[in-house]
Amino acid sequence: MLSSKSNSNKFDEFIEKLEEGFFKKTNTQINIAKILPSDAFIKFKSFYNSYRDKADTEKALYRLSAIGIIDDYTIDFNAKTFAIYARRKTDQQYFSNLENYIRKYYSEVRTKAEIKKAKKFEGETAIQKCLYFLTDFVYREIEKKRFEGIGVMKEACEVGKEKGGEEFKEFVELYFNSKYARKNYEVNGKNKSLTDRTEEGQKQNIKWVWEFIEIIDEDKTGGHINRLLVPQPDNACFHLLKAFSIFILEPENKRLMEEASNSFSKGFIEFSKENNWPFDTFLKETENYKKYVLQFSTHSGIQEIMENQITILSVKVHSEWLETFNNKFLKEYEPRHSFAS
Repeated sequence: MLSSKSNSNKFDEFIEKLEEGFFKKTNTQINIAKILPSDAFIKFKSFYNSYRDKADTEKALYRLSAIGIIDDYTIDFNAKTFAIYARRKTDQQYFSNLENYIRKYYSEVRTKAEIKKAKKFEGETAIQKCLYFLTDFVYREIEKKRFEGIGVMKEACEVGKEKGGEEFKEFVELYFNSKYARKNYEVNGKNKSLTDRTEEGQKQNIKWVWEFIEIIDEDKTGGHINRLLVPQPDNACFHLLKAFSIFILEPENKRLMEEASNSFSKGFIEFSKENNWPFDTFLKETENYKKYVLQFSTHSGIQEIMENQITILSVKVHSEWLETFNNKFLKEYEPRHSFAS
């Protein structure tokens, strides 16, 4: 039973593990939900949800500490108890602590936007809103980072499959030895570290895209961008630089071009949201990006490729604007007149 509990995240998964374990030992299938009376099954579920091991407790204490509900705690390993120290704080202090936590991951502008969301989050009190938002935020960040990490592993496998062992080896070496991902990396006495420039991915600026586009072209590799995207999967600079490296180096690879298209869209949409670009500024920056691609690419069809990318992206931006408009103005709209059918 302990093994089933440790290998499950939900009650339904726990029940499945128990049933699978019973089948392996007895070669007999059972349905626990049907065997137990309904009230007993509900009680069993209640016991499961109330069970908490040491790791669960420490995780909860860390989150309580992050928003300032708990000031400090100590562990008595012999007695297996926790001593908690806390003082009541104002609602603003809880949100300020949450803001400081989010700032570790996002830029100042994005952090402010997230705090606005937190204040409207589910929950009746500031503490509930902060805790619910923090839990959602943590799992969103973990999910995105895992997704990016899995994507890099998948790409490495695809490279090995398509191009062989030497290319696979080069991909892995480039990933782990990325020059521009290193802190304090210098060229001719000037800092050329993308990690430093973006403060480890927490900040983003379209000017840095133009700066590092030329560096990528000189380097003739783009693999270092993948390493930066794993811990900061929303950074617009990283997405646009990743897309650029693929547009330049792999325009014939359909699989990679699909990735480039996604990163191209993510990068410009993120910049547009953060800076509240009007549509003409948005078009100006995408056209500027296209000029850089055309300048450095030798592929005969790259102009058509980029024009298609900009058209697709423009449609996405208009669709998002329309969706936001509908949610904001039409969701609670009630027509003044009704018409009988």
